[in-house]
Amino acid sequence: MDSIKTENSLWITAYLTLIAVAVGTLLARTADQPFWPILGIYVLIGAEMAFQDRFTTIPGVFFYISLLTMTTSSLYFFNVEPGLYLVIFFVISAQAMMMLPRPWGAVWILVLAGISALTFTMKEGIQSALMLMLIYGGGYLFFGIFGRVMLDSRLATERSEKLYAELQTAHAQLQDSIQRMEELAVTKERNRLAREMHDSIGHRLTVSAVQLEGAQRLVSKNPEKAEDMIGTVREEVKNALSELRQTVTALRQPIEIDLPLNQSLERLASSFETVSGLDIQLALSTLPPLSDQYRHIIYRTVQEGLTNIQRHAKATIAWIYLTQSLDKISLIISDNGKGFPPDPISNGYGMRGITERVALVGGECKFEEHTSGGAQITIYLPLERETTDE
Repeated sequence: MDSIKTENSLWITAYLTLIAVAVGTLLARTADQPFWPILGIYVLIGAEMAFQDRFTTIPGVFFYISLLTMTTSSLYFFNVEPGLYLVIFFVISAQAMMMLPRPWGAVWILVLAGISALTFTMKEGIQSALMLMLIYGGGYLFFGIFGRVMLDSRLATERSEKLYAELQTAHAQLQDSIQRMEELAVTKERNRLAREMHDSIGHRLTVSAVQLEGAQRLVSKNPEKAEDMIGTVREEVKNALSELRQTVTALRQPIEIDLPLNQSLERLASSFETVSGLDIQLALSTLPPLSDQYRHIIYRTVQEGLTNIQRHAKATIAWIYLTQSLDKISLIISDNGKGFPPDPISNGYGMRGITERVALVGGECKFEEHTSGGAQITIYLPLERETTDE
């Protein structure tokens, strides 16, 4: 963007230069120099410069540069001082290097230098022409290099913007791929648990069924043996129930529990927004790796807080802040609703659950009034020892 502004400034400078040269020429003219033809040539030069954007092909640019050079050189035939109108060649040098390939731009600067040398020689003599050409030739080279630098800068900016756009697209695709991979990993783990439940519990129930069939056949012939078989079935069923409870507990957790904490909270908030229409504002800091217990406490606290806001607060906005200081993790859930009842812990099982979970890890829980008039839940969890050691 800065290079484009600089390039536009260069064109403005070119027109200001043309105006300054034209005014200087007309003010310094003598009786043998006609006013209107000279003014007309300068106007024609300005008109040609105004149409420079129309020439986009190499032949078209050569035509434009040639026309501009010849129009400027025609001032020689009106006895205009070359030291004045040849200043316009500075502008043409910059344009040639910006609009033509680098080698052809350099060639055109040599053409301009040759025309200038011939003009000064015819007007001032060869000795003065050599002195003037050192000045004007250096100026043509300087403006040509400056114009090329402006062009290279603009092209580099365009490439950078294109690469940045491609990088943003690639980043978004990478984030989407990472999220799908994480969800796929969670799904695979759920499927593994389901297979284990089928294999372990199914095996125990199969054994129990066989034992019961045997006990049924032996109950009248060998009661003691039948009783032993029933005892085996009892143990198998107990073990199966224990395994079933453990597996079902894991499977009943929402999939967000197994995702990275911030991502799981974002999905939870998005779900509540969709269901309730509540505007949920999240400010989640990136925390160090947390234990499953800490992640569960934070997730369940946010879940319970949003549930209470949805059911009881009559709020339109909720705020969730998750931050870390030197020695603790802070979670704040607030809203702009009607606030807490007089004794939120006694009157709500969910509030008691939050308090109990936080207390298990030595944390602190507060139920306060938010500055907006609504409710605010604040919990502080001490940093885990493993996290602190890191």
